[in-house]
Amino acid sequence: MKPLVALSILSASAVILTAAQPKEACKAAIKRLADQPNYSWTSTMRFEGMNWTPGPLEGKADQSGLASLRQEFGERTIEVVLKGDKRALKTESGWRTLAELEQAGADDPGRGRMMARMIGRLQAPTDELLSLMDKVQSWKGEGTGPLVGELTQTGAAELMALGRRQGDAQPAGPRNAKGTVKVWIAEGTVSKYELTVSATITGREQEREMTRITTVEIKDLGKTKLEVPEEAKRKVAS
Repeated sequence: MKPLVALSILSASAVILTAAQPKEACKAAIKRLADQPNYSWTSTMRFEGMNWTPGPLEGKADQSGLASLRQEFGERTIEVVLKGDKRALKTESGWRTLAELEQAGADDPGRGRMMARMIGRLQAPTDELLSLMDKVQSWKGEGTGPLVGELTQTGAAELMALGRRQGDAQPAGPRNAKGTVKVWIAEGTVSKYELTVSATITGREQEREMTRITTVEIKDLGKTKLEVPEEAKRKVAS
């Protein structure tokens, strides 16, 4: 009799889980990921119709919110440590905050601001997912497949505009923006997510359609060893 009772309970739980609202299921999975003692992730990005593809980003994070990221750009390797809204980049002269990067770029302010923008938009998966949820207008999906959120046009345009230069002489922002975020859940925790955004981009001489696809895979939950230099920790300390 007990096995039958247990089976009934499991079946009822499955019905409740699959019937849960996708948004709430996603929020619960993000929280469970944030509650993990530590984890690692790999993020890859590609642009449809372009030959250039940036190298994969490898990251590690722990429950305190501290995270380290590493990405290769050609022959150069970028190393960043972050916590909350604080960022530190490893340079030839040591670890530097965003403000220090801009100050160091006084002789080349464009490069200083560019590096600060690039580093400033890096996020750990839990923070990125929570930010993306604010840009979703509708959700669908249940069961074993991914939860799919459709981005608002404003949200998609903001994501496509990240990293573009600002200024009166610059072209207009993205048009006809749209996008989706897909979230895969395993054992109640986010295991993977994929962000796809597209828009019409106005260049200095012409318009073109651009689509960017970012895929993030979560791994090594509770098995990741995060090692951060003390100098970097001090730079991102509250």
